[in-house]
Amino acid sequence: MNDCNPKAIPCDLSINKLISSDSKELANPKLYREIVGSLIYIITGTRPALSYVVTKLSQYMSNPTLAHLSLARHVLKYLKGTLNHCLTFKKSDDPLCLVGYCDSDWGASEDRRSITGYCFKLYADVINCNRETIVLNVDNKGDIALAKNPVHHQRSKHIDIKHHFIYKISN
Repeated sequence: MNDCNPKAIPCDLSINKLISSDSKELANPKLYREIVGSLIYIITGTRPALSYVVTKLSQYMSNPTLAHLSLARHVLKYLKGTLNHCLTFKKSDDPLCLVGYCDSDWGASEDRRSITGYCFKLYADVINCNRETIVLNVDNKGDIALAKNPVHHQRSKHIDIKHHFIYKISN
């Protein structure tokens, strides 16, 4: 991969079509597993922007195909083109805020599995954000309705009691 052409984006835009394509299964998946394992290590420390594509690739560790290997190589080409990109942490004198985002992809994949992703941002706010609570942004209508009306519903009885503190904070 030393002489490969770098890519500008971390994954092919048609990743779902490529993953679900009828491609030949790899005879020896060792290389694929090594690449994905290395990518998992990279996203945990320095490249969180690769989380989506690496999550997709890691779902096929048991039976990878040539299409999966091609996508994994695409990520390596992206890394080659962005070797000088890095995370920078510096001390801030402004107050810090923690804001969370959560999104669910309910049954959108070919195998009808659901995937949930989340992201928390810690940043210094210019409006002097001095909150004692954490803001969590979701687009799940059921969660929003349950937070607005904390009545015990039949569908929500699986939620453990330790999670009910959210209702008291939001009211």
